[in-house]
Amino acid sequence: MYIVIWQTSQKLYFKIVKGTYKKYYVGYENQYSHKIIFIIDINKEINYPYIKKRFSIKDIIIKYLKTCLKKLERR
Repeated sequence: MYIVIWQTSQKLYFKIVKGTYKKYYVGYENQYSHKIIFIIDINKEINYPYIKKRFSIKDIIIKYLKTCLKKLERR
């Protein structure tokens, strides 16, 4: 399961994708000129994909962005 964050000319929005026939990647642009800027693997971020627990989409996005910033700081 993934959280895909899209960018339009005016705003950002996200979609939760469970399974798809397409392979989404950063930079992919659809027919409406919406571009993917982030793809977050929920199973990887939660660390326990088979244990049901409550989580917030906002918390997962913030956690992912923090790990990205830490990786950039190491460089």
